[in-house]
Amino acid sequence: MTPNDYFLVFTLNGQRFGINVTFVERVIHSVAITEIPKAPEIIMGVINVHGTILPIINMYKRLNLPGITIGLNNKFVIIKTDKRSFIISVDDVLGSIQSSEMKPSKGIWKNIDFVEGIIELEDGLLLINNIEKLLLPEEEEEYLNIISKVAL
Repeated sequence: MTPNDYFLVFTLNGQRFGINVTFVERVIHSVAITEIPKAPEIIMGVINVHGTILPIINMYKRLNLPGITIGLNNKFVIIKTDKRSFIISVDDVLGSIQSSEMKPSKGIWKNIDFVEGIIELEDGLLLINNIEKLLLPEEEEEYLNIISKVAL
């Protein structure tokens, strides 16, 4: 097994999703979010994590799921890639799994680059998200343009 074979499993609207653990910095409880006027719809707002302002991606909108209000029971997963750091809001974190059986999602979903693959589990499917493609380039550019003008 390689480090790329480990996935953090979380839920949204009762459905299980996963991300590669190599991108997970940590998981925290949800906190109050500062909204940013005119930010892309996919950005819920920002929070300050030890002096670093991080955007929060609304996974419900990204995955076209019926939305819910963020509550105290939700979790924030802090993600760090080579290009950026950000947070995804999830309902709950179930733990991690180890699997080298991920099947590519190409051909199953067209124009949905942020779903990287599928892992078949004994009790259902786990959709694996491509962290590098969750925020579209134009969304990131718009967010960076706005945040550079806003004094938090």
